[in-house]
Amino acid sequence: MGVISKIRKRSGLLLIAIGGAMVLFVMSDLFFKNKRRSVPPLATVFNQKITYSEFASKYEETKEQYKLQYGEDFSFSGVEDFQIKNSVFDQLLRKAIVQAEYEKTGLKLTDAEVNEYITGVLTHPIVKQLFTNPQTGEFNRNAVYNFINQLDQMPEKQRNLWLMYEKMIYDELFTNKYINLVLKSYYYPKRFAEKEAKNLAQKSKVVYLALSYASIKDSTIAFTDEDLKKYYEKNKYMYTYEDEMVDIDYLIFYVKPSVVDINSVKTRVDTTFKAFMETPADKLPTFIAQHSDMDFIWDSTYKAKQDLPLQLDTLYNAKPGAYIAPYMENYVYYMHKLVDKKDIPDSLKAAHILVSYEGAASAQEKITRTKEQAKSRADSILNLVKGKDSATFAKVAKELSDDPSAQQNNGFLGWFKEGEMVTEFNNACLTHKPGEYVVVESPYGFHVIKVLGKSKPSTKVKIATIKISVPISKQTNDSIYNVASSFTAQIKSYEDFEKLVNEKGFNKRVAEKVRKIDYTIPGIEDGREIVRWAFNKETKPRETVNLWNLTENKIVVAIVKNRYEVGPAPLEQIKDIIRPLAIKEKKAEKLMEEMKDKMQGCKSIQDVASKLKEIPDTFDINFYTYSLPGYGPESKLIGRMYASPKGKLFGPVKGEAGVYAYEVVDIIKPDTVKYQDVLQQKFYNYQSKVNGQLFKALQKLGKLKDNRIDYF
Repeated sequence: MGVISKIRKRSGLLLIAIGGAMVLFVMSDLFFKNKRRSVPPLATVFNQKITYSEFASKYEETKEQYKLQYGEDFSFSGVEDFQIKNSVFDQLLRKAIVQAEYEKTGLKLTDAEVNEYITGVLTHPIVKQLFTNPQTGEFNRNAVYNFINQLDQMPEKQRNLWLMYEKMIYDELFTNKYINLVLKSYYYPKRFAEKEAKNLAQKSKVVYLALSYASIKDSTIAFTDEDLKKYYEKNKYMYTYEDEMVDIDYLIFYVKPSVVDINSVKTRVDTTFKAFMETPADKLPTFIAQHSDMDFIWDSTYKAKQDLPLQLDTLYNAKPGAYIAPYMENYVYYMHKLVDKKDIPDSLKAAHILVSYEGAASAQEKITRTKEQAKSRADSILNLVKGKDSATFAKVAKELSDDPSAQQNNGFLGWFKEGEMVTEFNNACLTHKPGEYVVVESPYGFHVIKVLGKSKPSTKVKIATIKISVPISKQTNDSIYNVASSFTAQIKSYEDFEKLVNEKGFNKRVAEKVRKIDYTIPGIEDGREIVRWAFNKETKPRETVNLWNLTENKIVVAIVKNRYEVGPAPLEQIKDIIRPLAIKEKKAEKLMEEMKDKMQGCKSIQDVASKLKEIPDTFDINFYTYSLPGYGPESKLIGRMYASPKGKLFGPVKGEAGVYAYEVVDIIKPDTVKYQDVLQQKFYNYQSKVNGQLFKALQKLGKLKDNRIDYF
């Protein structure tokens, strides 16, 4: 218990204030939009509340995990951020459900159990990875004890990181213990398995015929709205919505530069091109940085012909100084100039020893040396390895390199594609001969490089490029917005929307069966706010219309066409779907009477065939058969055939394609069966259901109320 107890005493140090500001912002937003509106929890399940403050802390903690793994400058796109939020929500929901089940069953996760996975024999993979010597591959259990005992003296960042790992382990064990309890509760009797094994091995030869529904035209069936309603009431359980959904009709007004906008930038493009042609090669990097778009970074590496875009293909065989005049593509002007041509190896081979310093890219936290100290250390290492054999270089790299991969490759990088490494490293390998040594600086620190080889040279070109986007003026944006706004103002109903769309010749888009957890809709990547609006109780289907000016240079006008509530679908929403089925039901009634009449006095299927003047079909079926030749899927009918005794006439039986009569003429039963395979398959099926459906079933049992859409 000692280890977990020590950790829990410190757990309050971890992310106490995380999410506070975000919670206050969201909660105040919900409150002040409507002062009388009560603020719901993020979710409730089994009468337990998942609060937004709890979610916000976990969300920020998860983002910190990503930053610890990928770097502080790691950024999230809108859809990635939404995925993280949903992942955090799922974790909290699962934890709340499991907690409720623990309380009901009396289940407990003890400190001793958790200790077994941290310092005991059942070492968790996270702990094993953290405390395994990369050189020997041996796990050091004593290092775990020492680390935990010294936790108070460690830097806060390192301490918090460990507490985060400990919490991840605890949460995983907490959930897995309950899942294992459910899995262990499974039992399937041997007698059942033996019976099922016999059924699986049995085959039946069936002779059958049918009166097909297709033989009757729909137009000949007397069908009323009352018939449709009757069918609906009988079968509406088959058309139940598990989630709330909406259908959204919408227009996208694309905000693109106008002719005026294009002309406004033309003078700049022409002036830039003239200066571009006159700028010497050594001044090009600065010139491109000053005259290109802010987000454009010129790739100044040499390219092989197959790596060039199609537009630049003509420059490959030209002389330096050749150019491609400005052209526009997707409202962006490009201009290119051939700067240089060289015969360069396609591949390079090298070994290196990295000397990093505090503040260098990807520098480990333990590195505190200055840049000057790093340069001095690199020069010393160069003198140590220069002229020595590969074994010496490998030994020094493993001992002194700050590149973690040196523990596995001894600093030897093998062959790599020219241009693959950072520019400084790549150029050093290009300009030095195999066998030569050099120290070069890159954003990662100082590299002591030994060039080991170069492939056969091929011709490559360096092409300078300038990119100038055509800006969208305020006047252009306003004019398009005014068109969308004018359209919106004229809409009072869905009928108005449809009529005006047709009159204007606009391209209407449709998003069907949109769910509360959706982020995108067709044509709109960042569509979350539209989805949230569609589910807002103040948004009335077929009445409320709204407009959005999106950051994707799109203006959207939308109206909710249909809203689907949880439960049986209303008749009006599915009448077009069930009408053919209801008509088929009427056909079945008619054909059942006809088949019944034909079967009068018949003792075999051949007698029925004679009356119908039809040739019956013969087919062998087993437990897995689901389709009859000539008729298609008939799982219920086949199940009935499979269970029927031999030598007896059956019918009329209503099927999917028609009304049937049949006779089982032979049953082939196995002498022996292997029930063990059935037992094993049953357990695998159960295990799959537990892993895939357990928590969904518990959400339903716990009467989950999901309010995510009120918050994000």
